[in-house]
Amino acid sequence: MGKTTKKGLLLILIVIFLISVPLGCGNSDRGEETAPAVISVWYSLSGAQADELLKQCSQIMSAHPDLVIKADYLAESEFVEKTWQLQAGGEGPEIFVTSGSIMDQLFSKGALSPVLAQSDHLFQPAKVRYSSHEQPYALPLLTDVPLLFYRTDLVEAPVNLNDLLARRTAIYAEKLNISLLSGWWKAEGGGFVSGQNPMINTANNLAFLNHISTLRAEGIVKEDPQAVEKFMKGEENYLLAWGSTVQTLTANQVSWGCVSFASLLGDNAKAVTGRSVCLANSSTKSAAGLHSKIQLVEEELLKPQVAEALSIPAKLLPANDQYYAGQQNQFIKNEVAKALTTAWGIEVSSLELKMLPILENAFQDSIFGGGSAETALEQAQQQLTVYLSSQK
Repeated sequence: MGKTTKKGLLLILIVIFLISVPLGCGNSDRGEETAPAVISVWYSLSGAQADELLKQCSQIMSAHPDLVIKADYLAESEFVEKTWQLQAGGEGPEIFVTSGSIMDQLFSKGALSPVLAQSDHLFQPAKVRYSSHEQPYALPLLTDVPLLFYRTDLVEAPVNLNDLLARRTAIYAEKLNISLLSGWWKAEGGGFVSGQNPMINTANNLAFLNHISTLRAEGIVKEDPQAVEKFMKGEENYLLAWGSTVQTLTANQVSWGCVSFASLLGDNAKAVTGRSVCLANSSTKSAAGLHSKIQLVEEELLKPQVAEALSIPAKLLPANDQYYAGQQNQFIKNEVAKALTTAWGIEVSSLELKMLPILENAFQDSIFGGGSAETALEQAQQQLTVYLSSQK
């Protein structure tokens, strides 16, 4: 064999050897392994709520081994300030899980970016509440809405509000306020517009405040800090309360039913939603490379079974409409779902949301302060005028 032939064979053997040896330290027989994506979640839930959230995060990681969720607790009292400080340096989590009131503050500081998760199964009004210009900046896992509760062992369900008032039986509430009565107020034409102008001092608002004042004077509508406790003891037949009260009533094995304001007064009875637990993604840590993982975590947390598990320790209502499709307690679920479907969707940046506290002050002054509804609404209108001037 000539030298040229030997050199050729040697080159062939070297090439075969190089091909057969894995290149690079990170390779294995299965190919190159990719490090799991790490998604940081800050939450303000505490106690049993936090335990359930961490349990759900653990289950998500078990189902998705390519994902690590790093969950850290941060008290609500420091949530906004710490987020603001860290985001100034480009730091912070990818996802927030906290109360709706904290989400409002984070939104006002520009700390949130539009939510990545798909949310077709959330009740639209509850979703609108944390939107701006039809773009969701947070999504509710849990929420609340006012309902009328009644003792099924003592009275029949009212056909409508007129039927209820005709019974001349007291309707109790722990705390009477415009939010709790918002469905009633809206059904009677209450609102914040006269013509094309924002206005609180309207004829319909005046009529509603006078109506509630009259019913209170007649003993038909009553405020009692012990209203829920007395309702559970059977000392009261009717209770105006937030839907989250179902947790307490169920735990105490009370014979109860509930009716939405929409059932009592029609679909114009658009009650405002109450306390919420929401998720959102950060405006500084939603890097494009992590979008799919952030979206995955958010959509897993929005599933109805997760909302149901969290609703028990949080004592709130699931915001996912799929939860209410089950067969158990269907009549009650239908009424809660109707209340959430017909609720008043007020965007976080809307003027109406700023006007509600002003109307609330007028309500409290006229119902409990000893003043007239006319004077209270005139003063509220003056406050609104000052606010509108400050925004110019």
